[in-house]
Order: sequence, then structure tokens, then C-alpha cells
Amino acid sequence: FVIREGRTTRGQAQALRELWPSYGVGLQDLTPGLDHIYSRRGPIHLEIGTGNGENLLAMAQAAPGNNYLGCEVHRPGLGHTLLGLRSRSLHNVKLVESDAVDLLYALTPASLDRVYLFFPDPWPKKRHHKRRLVQGAFLDLLADRLNRSGQVHFASDNAGYAESILETIDRSPAWLNLAGAGHWAPRPRYRVITRFEHRALRDQRRVYEIAIVKVTG
Repeated sequence: FVIREGRTTRGQAQALRELWPSYGVGLQDLTPGLDHIYSRRGPIHLEIGTGNGENLLAMAQAAPGNNYLGCEVHRPGLGHTLLGLRSRSLHNVKLVESDAVDLLYALTPASLDRVYLFFPDPWPKKRHHKRRLVQGAFLDLLADRLNRSGQVHFASDNAGYAESILETIDRSPAWLNLAGAGHWAPRPRYRVITRFEHRALRDQRRVYEIAIVKVTG
């Protein structure tokens, strides 16, 4: 992910000062394991690139028995998410300000139950494709950090990026495509339509869904 700081509002800045001690964790807090950062045990779901937190907040509210970890580098987005956590009185969410790869390296193996990655930067220019997050090495790292039968759900409105992910998954013995090899998954009910996705749909860009499960290790 690339940091695009943007403008932090007064309310977001205040939330970062006042609420981060309650909801924020550092990479050093993630080892050993994750159970100790939550008030009670439960399946741990990671969202990489939470944006303004719309999906993270909705999922955490709908499934209070799960624990959620949100990873984001954009501080205004983190501030917006913190405000949402307070307004909804959610206590099953922790946030980390980090690059996704650094976060995954800080985690212990088999520490996650599910991972979400919605609309990662597609780096559409061919010369920039090497900067795309979801490639073979990243998927190997995800597989190591997931429990056996852990799941990952991707969504993208960039056909080329989505197709490259699908092809990489179908070649890997570590993953099973839940929709069948070479097929797209249906849209999950738990994902809300964010402002970004509204723009994609308005512009008649198809959203490609990929749902996979770890089958080795």
C-alpha cells in the first residue's frame, strides 16, 4: 500500500489522540499470538486496507463473537474508523497502522481465521504490476499466517488484477477456490457497498470476487 495522507479533520485527529490507546496496537504487541490484545477469545479476522472502516465496522457489529484486526496506513481513515468504533460501542476491534506485509511478518503462524482484502491498489500500468500486493509470495505468507481451513476473500474492480490473482491461486496447492477453479465467487452478504464501490458500480465497472480456503499445513 502507498500512503496517501490527505487531510485529517479535527474530529479524526482528536480520535487518534484520545481513542488510539484503547483500540490501537503496535506490531510489537502482535507476538506471541493475538488473543491477549482482545477482552475475550474468538475467531480472529483481519481486514487489510480498511479505508474509512465501513466494512470493518459493519462486520464487527454483525458478528460480535469474532475479533477483528484492521490494518491501514491512511491516518484520516484510521481516525474515521475510531470515531465509528466509539459511536457503535464496539469492543471486538483493534487497529494497527502498518503496511500489510510488515503486519503479516509480525504475526505468528496460524494466528488468523479469515482475511479480507477489498479493492487493493491495482497499479494499472504494466510497468507497475510488480507493486501489486497480491502475488505469489504474498499468498504464501497469508497461507502461513492462517489456521488450517482459514479463508481469504478478495474483491477488485480491475479485471486484469483479479484474473492474475485467480490464476496464481489455481496454480497453488495451498489454496482451494471455493467457487471452483477459474470461477468467481458470489458477492458476500457481509460486505457493505462503500463509497469507492459505489463509484465503480456507477461507472459500470464489474466487481470481481474471489473466495479461497487454505488446504495445506
